[in-house]
Amino acid sequence: MGLMSWIDKKSGKLSAWDIAFVKLGTMIFGLIIGAFFPVLIKQYVILLIVLFILFSTKPLYTAFK
Repeated sequence: MGLMSWIDKKSGKLSAWDIAFVKLGTMIFGLIIGAFFPVLIKQYVILLIVLFILFSTKPLYTAFK
């Protein structure tokens, strides 16, 4: 089984909500990375990490279930 067929099989299980959570999680992950540069976002790093974990957990669970 190739990588692309594996990804297609796993992503076929995701609902629209799961895809939205992946998008939000990816956006928050980008903010976490960006938090190491601007001072304004840096104060919310812990909150962003918690949100990233929350939004990423359900799609990962659904894909690998």
